[in-house]
Amino acid sequence: VGQELENVHTQVSRSGGIEEDSESGFGPGDSSWLVHLENELLSGSFMFPDDELSPWTINLDYLRFPVDDEDVEVELEDEVDILADINPATLPDLDFRTSEFSLGDKHFGAWEFVLRSLGDSASISELKMTTPDAQIRDFSGDTGANLDWRYDNGIHTTSFNGLFSAGDMAQVLPGWGYDANVESESATFISNLQWSGSPVAFALEKVVGDVQVDIRNGRFVDIDSGGSRLFGAFSFDSLVRRLQLDFSDLYEKGLAYDAIGGSLYFDRGIVATDGPFEISGPSSKINIEGRLNLLNETI
Repeated sequence: VGQELENVHTQVSRSGGIEEDSESGFGPGDSSWLVHLENELLSGSFMFPDDELSPWTINLDYLRFPVDDEDVEVELEDEVDILADINPATLPDLDFRTSEFSLGDKHFGAWEFVLRSLGDSASISELKMTTPDAQIRDFSGDTGANLDWRYDNGIHTTSFNGLFSAGDMAQVLPGWGYDANVESESATFISNLQWSGSPVAFALEKVVGDVQVDIRNGRFVDIDSGGSRLFGAFSFDSLVRRLQLDFSDLYEKGLAYDAIGGSLYFDRGIVATDGPFEISGPSSKINIEGRLNLLNETI
């Protein structure tokens, strides 16, 4: 938002009922303006139809936002919502796709979605994120997830329904700002979540809803160092000590597990188990019931 583009190579052309353009990726359509932009931050094509009822089409090779670490720290501390002044109902309908999305040196893979304005809200459907190690899809895993962005009297609310799946969590977690201390063969998180703010204002301390967790075949690593933090709230070895269990012979080089599974309910910083939350492995089985407070980091 408010990003200036410098040194942009620009091509503008008119089309009318065009045949598919192999360079832009656009198929036949009504008369429209076709704009191709390229610089260090973005590269791709924008199609703006003359028909106001037709959606814009954005097809990018890459979209790269530079990030100043100091600015990011300030925004996180102040909980700045960069879309706070945007009314989703005023946004144009658009079909969006980028083969690469990056924030600073963090790469978040390919993204695509369909945005449609609906009264005082916007619906984002067919939301897909794809990286070599993870993806976002709908509950079936076949089509895109759904996200609703509502705006009422200056207040934003967002809801998300979808599936986040991954292979090795140790490869995925660092890209999302967490320590790589959980290895896995596969992991799925089926989520029904809501939070106050726009879609970019997501934070675990804000969300309300449930997440079904299913992680298979891996291990917790560096548990005895005190650095193996789950949900950024507590260390696994601290939990074991609180349970007055001695697994030091098992987890000095990492605690292996066959499966981690259960349902978690999030309520603005409080995470509660919804039924038993189980960690089962070749040498142990741990059932956890209780609550985590993400705000003051207590169990």
